[in-house]
Amino acid sequence: MATTTAHLYTRIYEVLIDGAGAGRTLDAADRFARGFPPGYAADLRSTRAKVRPAVFVHLEEGDAILGGEQSSSHLYTIRVSIFRDHYLGYQGVPAQVQAQQVEADRAHFLIRAALCFGPNLAATAAGDATGLGSESLLPGGFRLLRVANLGANDRLLQYQDTFTGLFDFTP
Repeated sequence: MATTTAHLYTRIYEVLIDGAGAGRTLDAADRFARGFPPGYAADLRSTRAKVRPAVFVHLEEGDAILGGEQSSSHLYTIRVSIFRDHYLGYQGVPAQVQAQQVEADRAHFLIRAALCFGPNLAATAAGDATGLGSESLLPGGFRLLRVANLGANDRLLQYQDTFTGLFDFTP
């Protein structure tokens, strides 16, 4: 049970950025930088993604499925979106574009493996419970949101990965 979603956000970032976890962790070369939410300027996002692909985590509350308003515990369905930015340089060479798309696909599969492995999301590194009901997320899918053209030699690939889960909240 949790009294805030802050610990769940913290733990997802710990897994994706720091490589934390009890299994199926991300190697240093596969980790992400902390990114910006959708809507931020593409050039700012591209600058961050040049160094390392970046992620931004967003939680959406679904329906309350257990516990009335007078209950001491409320169980909610949640949807977790991971917005990813991947830098794509000059697009004039189709093989390079394809290679970057393959790498972005691989990133989704690594994220899915890490976030859907139960013990990885149970608690933060500091020991705070995340409130995730099953201690893992259920996989959704991923999609390319857009390719942002930033000039003659810069492009940004923006992806969204989705997951669902149960969040146990104690008011």
